[in-house]
Amino acid sequence: SLEIDTEDSAHILLRFRGGANVSVHLDYYQRPATHHLSIVCEQGSVYWDNATSEAAIYYAEGQHWQSIKAPQGFERNSMFLDEMKHFIEICQGDVHSQCSLEDGIQAQRIVLAVHRSSAEEGRLVEP
Repeated sequence: SLEIDTEDSAHILLRFRGGANVSVHLDYYQRPATHHLSIVCEQGSVYWDNATSEAAIYYAEGQHWQSIKAPQGFERNSMFLDEMKHFIEICQGDVHSQCSLEDGIQAQRIVLAVHRSSAEEGRLVEP
């Protein structure tokens, strides 16, 4: 019913060579829409909420939370405008990219591996 030309939901498990395991859940169904990031580590965790632009860090040692709020006057759209400005500066040769071509290629390899894994009924696929 969404009438979109992309996956309407995805549940992705990634295992990186360095030992990190990542779980990604994406969906266009959830109402109200939410966008957040959780990073869980041995020594604590980080939770970021797009709606509030706030991050919360939990420290296992000391068992306490630290809240980090967006700076006063923060406007989310400024991030996108800054990104476009940075891209133009790269094209003009004024600055170097913060993300290399190899970074982009590796991200695309991961996406293609996810698609191959899905097509092959959840089999582990190397990028």
